Amino acid sequence: MVLVYGDQRYAFGASWTGTIQWRMGSQLRQNHKRRNWFVGVFSIPNPAHVPRFIQPQDVTISTMRAGGPGGQHQNTTDSAVRAVHKPSGLTVAVRDGRSQHRNKALAIERLENLMNAATLMEEETHKNAQHDLHKHLERGNPIRRFEGKNFVERK
Repeated sequence: MVLVYGDQRYAFGASWTGTIQWRMGSQLRQNHKRRNWFVGVFSIPNPAHVPRFIQPQDVTISTMRAGGPGGQHQNTTDSAVRAVHKPSGLTVAVRDGRSQHRNKALAIERLENLMNAATLMEEETHKNAQHDLHKHLERGNPIRRFEGKNFVERK
């Protein structure tokens, strides 16, 4: 993997994107017939960055009455909590505990877990996409050709 920086990085990267051919006999297997070696050069975009820790100003918390068993106490207190992470749009609702404060803490914890899971899924998808690039290697139409041990470029 090569990282390229500077104003002309996209033009430079585009001039190298494609199949590179290198012609040379193997130094390790002297009697092997293969002389053509191919390398695929691809641009890999950066995955979108999802923050792993939640900033309090990014979360909207609303309270509501919890349903289910509990008698008259549930009809009088807003102990359930809904938390929405504004940048990602992830939402969780928690009504596990009787305390609104405990439910808020659980909601933030669950939002962080959801965000971490989303990040892991995105990283896995990105890694699979990189792995699949080797299937797109064209061996018949190189954009650059090199020969010999010193990688002399041939037109």
